[in-house]
Amino acid sequence: MRVFIHSFTLVVFTIFFTLKVYAIDKCPKDSGLVFDNCIGTFQFKDGSKYTGFWIDNRKNGNGVYKFSDKSVYKGYFKNGKPHGEGELKYADGSIYTGKFLNGVISGRGEYKHFRNNKLLGTYNGEFQNGKENGKGVYIWSDGSKYEGSFVLGKIHGKGTYIFSNGDKYIGNFKDGLFHGKGIYISSKSYKYDGDFSFGKKNGTGILIFNNGTKYQGQFKGDKKNGNGELIFSDNTKYKGTFKNGLFSGYGEYFLINGDKYEGYFENGKYHGLGRYIFKNGKVKEGIWKNNDFAHKNRN
Repeated sequence: MRVFIHSFTLVVFTIFFTLKVYAIDKCPKDSGLVFDNCIGTFQFKDGSKYTGFWIDNRKNGNGVYKFSDKSVYKGYFKNGKPHGEGELKYADGSIYTGKFLNGVISGRGEYKHFRNNKLLGTYNGEFQNGKENGKGVYIWSDGSKYEGSFVLGKIHGKGTYIFSNGDKYIGNFKDGLFHGKGIYISSKSYKYDGDFSFGKKNGTGILIFNNGTKYQGQFKGDKKNGNGELIFSDNTKYKGTFKNGLFSGYGEYFLINGDKYEGYFENGKYHGLGRYIFKNGKVKEGIWKNNDFAHKNRN
């Protein structure tokens, strides 16, 4: 999966001068005079420009602030800083619309993430200190969607991730990855219900394939590892240890015809000491190599 990590620029505005007057009118053209209770434009030394309401020589009320990097903020100001509802268009084309608090993106809003004039995705939800934080929904341009908890700009906590191919994950996340208890549903092949660790099946879980094959047991690194039981769609069954997804170590294999093998396996095959018990009670016991009976146990 893709990991969504995008930090917003903290928008902090600095006031460069202090003056005082009262009158709702156009501000004086002379920038050396007081801007108070008036509407006017001021060009700052760094090339940025503000047009809007002024009180106590500070931006207060509705206005437009054009940054030197071509970013533009339109909305409400309080004591010289964006505060309340506003819209911030970044120089790269990205757009934030929503709440600001003392010059910082905080509260509920929508962020459209652009790069090279191409929409990468849209986030709608809660922000804190310029980052996605709280409940929200992020939709990528390919149709993938995440709905749930964010912490400091990352997918973190409980949520649901739907992939563009129809696959779905419901459960816990950590730093943008599946982590903890969760359910992964493949649209074409299987369903897994169990433990995850940093994006991979890890721990104990149940894996059910669409053809009826079912595994219940331990996982490590996204593969069957440790003790488990695998029942195939034809009711053939293996119960024992696995390594990297294959029968490995001691186990029991029950065949559909009633025969049974119990003993050691390697890479999914009878290998080592074991015995094959036929349905009629006959037993072949000894050393096996790659599924073939090698010889009787000489001990």
